[in-house]
Amino acid sequence: IFIHETDKTLQRLAAARGYVENIEFREVTARYDLAKGVPKVSLPDGFHLQSLAEENDLRKINQVLWRGFNHPGPAPQAEIAGRKFMQQAPNFRHDLTIVAVAPNGDYVSFCGIWVVPQNQIAYVEPVATDPDHRRLGLGAAAVTEALRRARDAGAREAWVGSDLAFYRTLGFTVQARSTLWERATP
Repeated sequence: IFIHETDKTLQRLAAARGYVENIEFREVTARYDLAKGVPKVSLPDGFHLQSLAEENDLRKINQVLWRGFNHPGPAPQAEIAGRKFMQQAPNFRHDLTIVAVAPNGDYVSFCGIWVVPQNQIAYVEPVATDPDHRRLGLGAAAVTEALRRARDAGAREAWVGSDLAFYRTLGFTVQARSTLWERATP
């Protein structure tokens, strides 16, 4: 069970029933208030942003997500089926999913965003930038464009499961921290 860091009562109850805190597994949730606006972020010369509604190249998506999550070399072709499957999920929208495109046409940064219209909430996931193109502002540009489009699609706030400085710099604020509690083994 994940227990919020401030819920001392539930922590005591869990401990009394044989659960122990596993500090290696923590969840953090951060929020962005879309009513405060979304900053404009500039791109280096030759790079541009586009949505998957403009071009949806699964091979390029596979490569940027593979490399962006620090896997070396070319992405395995077997991963493409999972990328395609992701796009069949409820609330997936090609027009909201943003990629930064390098001058050679490769996708070098990716921002998925999922809008749940009934709740006016957006979820940012996944976000990745190829290591060869980090520190250029491409990830920030992709995320801010996705946030702008989510706002225009009716979202009032966006959430991400992270407390990385990258998200805090963009204006996300941590709302919750939880730790996994597991039943102690005899």
